[in-house]
Amino acid sequence: MNSTNTTENENENENIEGTNKFVLSKPLKDGDKLITEIQLDFESLTGQDLLNVDMMCTQYFANKGYADTSLVKELSKPYLTYVVAYAAKLPAEVIRQLSAKDFSKVTTQASHFLLS
Repeated sequence: MNSTNTTENENENENIEGTNKFVLSKPLKDGDKLITEIQLDFESLTGQDLLNVDMMCTQYFANKGYADTSLVKELSKPYLTYVVAYAAKLPAEVIRQLSAKDFSKVTTQASHFLLS
């Protein structure tokens, strides 16, 4: 992996009018559509959105047959997956398909947003 490419990609991720444009390090195919970047609009989220995220996350765990043992939701990757999905206006399934590097970065951004 070339460090120049990493630096260029990191420089492309920026705030645009309250929305964070995140350029994926590895494009993602969603059906016939190729996703190369996502817009993360954390500022538009409401308390109701976070309650909906909590319910969806609980249902996700119930469907998998286990419970979330995270003591702090804002540090739980499954919870943060749904927060990112809401902020990006994409299905959580799409967020789960991101490369490990991109997934870690966007969920960390969500955590920082919620805890700052």
